[in-house]
Amino acid sequence: MREAVRDAIAEALGDAYDCTRVWNAWSYGTMGPDDFSLVREDSDRLNEIADAALQAMARMAAVPAPVAPAWREFPEQVPDPDTECLVEVAFNGGLYRGVDTWEMQRDSPVEWSSATVDVGFGWSTHDDVQRWIPISSITRWQAPVVPEGWKVVPVVADHRMEEAGSKAGGLGYRDVENISADDAGRVWDAMLAVAPEVPRG
Repeated sequence: MREAVRDAIAEALGDAYDCTRVWNAWSYGTMGPDDFSLVREDSDRLNEIADAALQAMARMAAVPAPVAPAWREFPEQVPDPDTECLVEVAFNGGLYRGVDTWEMQRDSPVEWSSATVDVGFGWSTHDDVQRWIPISSITRWQAPVVPEGWKVVPVVADHRMEEAGSKAGGLGYRDVENISADDAGRVWDAMLAVAPEVPRG
């Protein structure tokens, strides 16, 4: 492999020359053609460059590649307590994705008191979660460069976005065909304000 790297370097360098004297010799007017040598004809120099390239490639190869996180089926597998997750939720015959947290749920056992008791772990926002991935395990995501005045949002709005949009427009789901431009703007702003952050590792 070293020989192949050497040959590739020699070909790429072409007519590149090395100066064999210190550079400030130019100021004395003593530099001449004999003070330069073709790099491709200097085996020691080619070996030096090839070894540096091979060491750099070896260091890169030693870095483990990011592992794509795997979906975990629910309820066969459940997250650790207080784990924020990317979830896939069954909705209206299909699936959509959102962000949710697996945490202790509390409920009031009697109507005449506001006191609550722990009733067990569950998802804080969504019902019908089908599968999940811990946000902390999503290591392959590289944050995009977002121009000023823009925002990255999910392809499918999550529950919080839908709720905020509905409240802002004062509309039910059946009234969307009659929405005005002003109402649409308020809905858009409200949904953007609660859109989840991009999951990052």
